[in-house]
Amino acid sequence: MEATSTRRAGLERFTFPEGSKPYFVLDLANDLPASFAGGDMTLDPDSGRVTIGGFWGPRYVPSAL
Repeated sequence: MEATSTRRAGLERFTFPEGSKPYFVLDLANDLPASFAGGDMTLDPDSGRVTIGGFWGPRYVPSAL
């Protein structure tokens, strides 16, 4: 596994042995402080890419004028 991050994003790459049947488990429900909202996940089996997004903590929503 290789990983890097910035203040607002993270990137991880998992490499599995050739001939193996790779899998991993993502626990998107383990939000202990209950501060995650608006999450989404996209899977692209052709490229092997998983994209996850969402918001943590209070989110500013401007009031309607």
